[in-house]
Amino acid sequence: MQKENFTADMEKYFGIIDENVKTAYDLAKIARKKGLDPEDDIDLPLAKNMAERVENLVGALTPQIIGSGLSKRIEELERTFKKLATK
Repeated sequence: MQKENFTADMEKYFGIIDENVKTAYDLAKIARKKGLDPEDDIDLPLAKNMAERVENLVGALTPQIIGSGLSKRIEELERTFKKLATK
């Protein structure tokens, strides 16, 4: 869904979700720093869209891809060729 199509209520709803997710990630980081989790890092990086999810998934196997601009390139391709239907 395009953000420009959001109503004020939808913006508020998704803003609340985003804040709660960020709070959960912050708590997870604190717990991990205290040694309450055997892993040092959160396994699932936050992604705001499909392009970022793809970059994160590929980056799990090829870490150097993270932050390389892959997600921006996918977004460019989506604008050119339209987004894929997810249904």
